[in-house]
Amino acid sequence: MPPTQPVASLLHSCSATGQPLVSTPHATAPTIVPTHPWEPHPTRAHQCLNLETPTTTQPQLPCHLGRKANINIVTQNINGLTAPSYNMNFLDKWAMVNTTLNQSKVAILALQEMHLDQKAVDRLHRSFGNKMEIIFLVDPASPHSTAGVAFVINKKCIASKEWSAHKLIPGRALFLKIKWHELESTSFLNIYTPTHKPSYKTFWDQICDQHSAKYLHTLDFMLGDFNVTEDPIDRAPNHPDNQTAVEALRDTQTTWDLQDAWRHLHPGTCAYTYWATATVNFKGTEIQYPECLN
Repeated sequence: MPPTQPVASLLHSCSATGQPLVSTPHATAPTIVPTHPWEPHPTRAHQCLNLETPTTTQPQLPCHLGRKANINIVTQNINGLTAPSYNMNFLDKWAMVNTTLNQSKVAILALQEMHLDQKAVDRLHRSFGNKMEIIFLVDPASPHSTAGVAFVINKKCIASKEWSAHKLIPGRALFLKIKWHELESTSFLNIYTPTHKPSYKTFWDQICDQHSAKYLHTLDFMLGDFNVTEDPIDRAPNHPDNQTAVEALRDTQTTWDLQDAWRHLHPGTCAYTYWATATVNFKGTEIQYPECLN
């Protein structure tokens, strides 16, 4: 995926019908918004999804906020609650997230590895509640040190007339359906995969099973940190990733008729979303998979 700071912010234009524009013949490449090395921002906090039943909300916002025909969508791994390397505490980091959301006009932000809990989200709500909605899942075993996924809705960009969220895998897979433009709804799946690659097939099978069991809306976007590079060109030095993990991801794409839109538009381009300075390795593991248009 395209390069930025250690983790990329991939902005992808979406039409009013929820169909991705990048899959069309004359679509332009996604916009890349450089961010700070630790990453994004928030607005308003909401409750952790710890129940099997979906959570919905219908905020009363000025109607003119919901009339954009295109919105920007970003996915980022923010690597923890704080950013000690930059001398940022919890609120400092999320204040910068909030600033980035507004400056880059990000409407929907998918986060991984936030390490939030309800107490932290309540604090975010007190600080940024008039600006954003946070819908999150934690790892029940260790919420402060492992995994965690969330969607952040920027209230300045869209009026989220209605949304529903579903837990597919605790702390690792969160489904969101949001009505953001008149009668149109778009569905998203935010993923943070385990690092144990032999378990990938079981992981993706469980997600597909949960999606079917809950009779969820057809998926429009799958985005997140997959901890795998699908193509050798996405790593430097160039080499293939674990084949079991790659095949599991590709099988899921086929099941839901998805593709890596950026790689589809740029089949020969080398660009990365993360670098490990200790080993001088580069890779692109944060990917956004829009629905294919046939």
